[in-house]
Amino acid sequence: MTHSIKSIRKITVALVLALLLSVSGVALFQKNARADSYGDGWSMTDDDVLTINSQSALSSPDASWKSAKTINFEGNVTSIPADAFSGMNYLTTVNLGNVDTIGTEAFARCRKLAIVTGGNLTTINSSGFSGCSSLEIIDLSNVVSIGDSAFYYCRALYDIDLESAVTIQGLAFSNCISLESVVLNDDLNKIDERAFNKCTSLETVKLGKYTTEICSYAFDGCICLKTINLENVEIIAESAFYNCEKLEYADLSSLTSLGRCSFYACESMENVVLGPELHYIPENAFSKCLLLKGVDLKYVTSLSNGCFGGCTSFVTIDLYNIDNIPQYAFLDCINLESIDLSNVRYIYDGAFQNCRALGTVTLGDRINKIPESAFSECASLENINLGKVKTIDKYAFSSCFMLENVDLSSVETICESSFYNCDIKSVDLNNAKTIEPYAFYGCEDLTTVYLSNRLKTLDDNAFTDTSLSLIVFKGSARQFEAIDVNWVYRDIEKEYCAFDVSFDIGGTINEDNIQVVYAGETAVVPLAPSVDGLVFTGWFTDNSYLNAYDFDTPVTKDIVLYAGWMKASSDPTDVFKGHSLSLEGDIGVNFYTVLPADISSDAYMKFTVQGISKEQTILISDALKVTMNNTTYSVFKCKVPAKNMTSVITASLIDSGAVVSADNYSVQQYAAYILEHEDQYSNVLGLVKDMINYGTYAQKYFNCNLSYLANEILDESDRNLNPAMYYYHPYDPDECVLPEGMTFASVSLSLESNTVLKIFLKDTYSRNVKYYCDGVELTAEENNGRTLVKIEGIPAHELDKDFVIKIVVDGDPNEYKVTYSTTNYCFYVLSGETTSVRTQELKDLMLAFLHYSESAKNYKGIVNY
Repeated sequence: MTHSIKSIRKITVALVLALLLSVSGVALFQKNARADSYGDGWSMTDDDVLTINSQSALSSPDASWKSAKTINFEGNVTSIPADAFSGMNYLTTVNLGNVDTIGTEAFARCRKLAIVTGGNLTTINSSGFSGCSSLEIIDLSNVVSIGDSAFYYCRALYDIDLESAVTIQGLAFSNCISLESVVLNDDLNKIDERAFNKCTSLETVKLGKYTTEICSYAFDGCICLKTINLENVEIIAESAFYNCEKLEYADLSSLTSLGRCSFYACESMENVVLGPELHYIPENAFSKCLLLKGVDLKYVTSLSNGCFGGCTSFVTIDLYNIDNIPQYAFLDCINLESIDLSNVRYIYDGAFQNCRALGTVTLGDRINKIPESAFSECASLENINLGKVKTIDKYAFSSCFMLENVDLSSVETICESSFYNCDIKSVDLNNAKTIEPYAFYGCEDLTTVYLSNRLKTLDDNAFTDTSLSLIVFKGSARQFEAIDVNWVYRDIEKEYCAFDVSFDIGGTINEDNIQVVYAGETAVVPLAPSVDGLVFTGWFTDNSYLNAYDFDTPVTKDIVLYAGWMKASSDPTDVFKGHSLSLEGDIGVNFYTVLPADISSDAYMKFTVQGISKEQTILISDALKVTMNNTTYSVFKCKVPAKNMTSVITASLIDSGAVVSADNYSVQQYAAYILEHEDQYSNVLGLVKDMINYGTYAQKYFNCNLSYLANEILDESDRNLNPAMYYYHPYDPDECVLPEGMTFASVSLSLESNTVLKIFLKDTYSRNVKYYCDGVELTAEENNGRTLVKIEGIPAHELDKDFVIKIVVDGDPNEYKVTYSTTNYCFYVLSGETTSVRTQELKDLMLAFLHYSESAKNYKGIVNY
């Protein structure tokens, strides 16, 4: 038969205990006959056996007690006072008799004390046996309360019965390195701080069914702990299981609170179960859990720094709705292969640093910054789409050796060493404003770089140790030279995608007014200049003012345009008397004039709108006549597209080739006037605000004068676009009845001063077809193999009107029709998916458009339907 070392050790100790007891009995008998020393209630034999049989004797200890090797408590002795036997260097055995209470430090630092007998103990106060490094046996079966540090550093203690203990205070069994297993009382509510820390042989712990709290460092350093039942525990504090490297499983299904570093370096832990009440994973909670393959985070809403750092067995993890990845959260997760960050808003420094197997990263549109070292040393990462990221911080992707494709189209700032030693071959920095030192250092295969004319800072060492041979600059040569002030990139081949259009006014070119125009696109008509005594006549390609420039001409090279002039009338007359805003469903400014008595019948008003090359002209005979306060005004209306509400309108009254008078104004200017006098214009205030908002979103969508948005004159609260229910107006296919061979192709809107609804139809047959709306025949146009019919001049208050286009086919008596409204188109846009920044801009525009329509209807007194 074989016995374990543990069982042999128990038998041996039992035999020793029996021998010691028998010997001590003989000694006591002999001592009674010839005691070497004695006192009231105590006696001590010459072989150092101390017997205490009176409680009062403990209040006056004798100096001879210090040499005792064995102490027997008899009679009425029930408690050992504080410090009574602390530091006794020879004491090996104690028989407690009827003692039930051990006072503070009563046997502290009795380093040779090995055996304590007696089964009546109920209370052990602070440090009662602290530092008894030889203590192997003590009966704790009836102990109810164990004070702090009671058995601290009892390195030989290996077997204890704690099933009666309902209080175990901090450090109670700390550093009991031989303790192998613990069974705890059901009514023990919590394991106090460091109660079992550094118990390096502890393998199993059975918690009571009502144990709900494990305090800080309670099992810290229990390197052999394999099993502990945690399913009823609600609170686990800081470092409670720090470095429990053999712990294999943790059922945390009842947990509501988890402390930092709670399971740090639990290297053998393979599985963790989290319950619905735990929403936060704190700092380093599971860091260096080497075998942990994953954690279900479906109930978790927040992570903290390093919480899963060094979990080298992670392959993938679902973040559900977590929107914040803190510092080093997944640092050194070297087997993590993929991560979906679609719902994430913020990533912090080093979040995925050294995730060497990470090959797939999915970013959403909520992240605007990749922080320092976030993906550095992710050696398997080959491509990444950065969505709407604006800033890439230092070392963000450094040493991503396989990173070849990265979408940087939205990035504005690329910081130091962001892409150090990557495999990138070409990079499009379409929106980059700043490229810092060594941004692409060591990208040896990088040959081509696309730079934007928005670039303000390009460091000399940005592309050091690359194979850069071509720079495609999406601006003009002048702009690039202003960036490359040290001529570092002088010898690299460059392609320029844009040209300078400069404007010479009397021999002077203002660099601030130079337009940079992409090849093939057109320049914008600038604001007309002014010179005393002269009238501006337009822009010319030569300084002889013979060849007027057509602003619809695509730009293919750097050009200089010259301002032309004509002499002003010798008797200039200020005919402009005031303005008003057009609120009849279209957008525009009414110019009120009092015309000179001698003006000719051929005179006319000419309007030019900044940014629009086509002019508007109105004969004075076509002006609207308005009489107010006995004065008759000639009113000329300049219509303005929605996107041009901030554009300056230049009105010039021309007679016999000379400018009689001129005036400048804008839609926004009059809107500002109304807002400043809101008490006088309360009936139109809502309409004007919604119109200005509509103009702003048209500017954004059509990229028009973005530096000066129309709604800048509104309060912040008035700029918000609140979704409205009335836009849910879907197109009804049953309202479309078409002749055979004709199909409904598509719809679009043209947002001019009024709105134009464009219906595109496709007809496979050749036949004579006419189109009518409200009894008026519409002009049909051929458009890329389709037929285009337009409903023009739709005022704002009729945007939800169903327009019925009747289709008449020659020789066919059947009735055909298409019924559509502008709000059908809005529903189509607003109910669709947002797939890009562009579609979101269109959605915003349609929503602003509908708010404007609703206000126009209210102004007109039209009831919603």
